[in-house]
Amino acid sequence: MAPNVVPDAAELMLDIRTVPGVEAGQLRAQVGLLAGEQVDVADHVVLPPLDTGADEPFVGMVRSALQAAGVSDAVAPPARFFTDASVLAGVLGADDVPAPTVVLGPGEPAQCHVVDEYCLASRVEETVVIYRELLDRWCAPA
Repeated sequence: MAPNVVPDAAELMLDIRTVPGVEAGQLRAQVGLLAGEQVDVADHVVLPPLDTGADEPFVGMVRSALQAAGVSDAVAPPARFFTDASVLAGVLGADDVPAPTVVLGPGEPAQCHVVDEYCLASRVEETVVIYRELLDRWCAPA
């Protein structure tokens, strides 16, 4: 297209992932104000951010399993990607309270959905140990 041709319409798709403390409706309104009245702003998919508190008993169980497996139990920063965890937390929760959920696996975010995606065998083996430790704790008599 030549630089001096003005199209009759244009479409822009923004992929904005909300974080705890940011409501999708407020964000949509802010984008609408910035875009102006001649622009339609619509949601494609709206999902809540995953926000499991570090003080949740399940998080403590996960951290204990990580320690037993010899893996750092440092609290991870908020993820800058989407996982099914936010959907599952809502489905598995009760009374509109999401189930405590932790994203824990062998994959590296930089390897997701790329050409030649891979996961190191050593990380898979490490994760098996972590999952065993976690299941031992989960299934232990109270």
